[in-house]
Amino acid sequence: MIVALTTTEGFVGRKKPTAGAAKRSPDNPIEVLREFLASLKAISETASLDPETARLVAVLEGVDALTDALRSDDVSTAGLGLRQEVKKLLDSLVDEIPRRLAGALPGGVEVQGVKPDYILDGSLHVHLDEARYSMTFAGTRLPIAPWKPIERSIVTSLTDLKNLEFAPDQFLSTLLGTYRHLIQEMGKPVGTVVPVERVIESLAVARQSPNWRLDPSSKNYRSYGRDHFRAQLYRLLITTPRPSLQGLRLNLTAGSNTDRALFMFVPALGRCAYVGLVAWTNETGA
Repeated sequence: MIVALTTTEGFVGRKKPTAGAAKRSPDNPIEVLREFLASLKAISETASLDPETARLVAVLEGVDALTDALRSDDVSTAGLGLRQEVKKLLDSLVDEIPRRLAGALPGGVEVQGVKPDYILDGSLHVHLDEARYSMTFAGTRLPIAPWKPIERSIVTSLTDLKNLEFAPDQFLSTLLGTYRHLIQEMGKPVGTVVPVERVIESLAVARQSPNWRLDPSSKNYRSYGRDHFRAQLYRLLITTPRPSLQGLRLNLTAGSNTDRALFMFVPALGRCAYVGLVAWTNETGA
């Protein structure tokens, strides 16, 4: 059984500064806004801002002028109005994210999950950080506006995952072989659960060329990460709802700790869930 996804939502508001608190705290909303503005300005140097984003930049530029007022105990009416306007604009951008993700490719993208975590086409995990108004996917963090740089990066990532070689029977055999190798190292019997991160790590090493084994440097490394494994596992579960091989059945569970689990869309459940543990068990006892 795979545990259901749970989410928490909310906007991080301003907290009254305590005595001796660091002025550049990562939780300080003013510093977060200034960081976000700096990111937008950097992007705008190479890409034109859409009208919606240009308006957001104009509002955020007022942060510098009102920083002292917002940090003091005597918060000005203008400062409160600025914060409310920024929140309103950012909330509108956040609400639009699922629709924009769905339109990233000409033929459309299947978006599963709810904020802050989305799965695109069963393969790419997109995490929304509302506190910092940013999105993280494929090892990249970008501000939620302007949209064009995000869209380009998503298209590149999805294209890479779609082009990943995949044969259900071969992947299933490799998955079982990797599992047998890991439990042998552990000195455990078939049926023992193995953390999904160890499975991904072993598959990544198995993909490497002889050149990498002689010289394990980045130039010789063949990329294989969580998105690659998620894409292959999703395709397997689509083509083979109850994977089994050599009298053994594949079992995926969440485990008690989801910190290192794999977030994915599970076809059999019809929703997103965490996969933290992998095991193969005898079909007769399944």
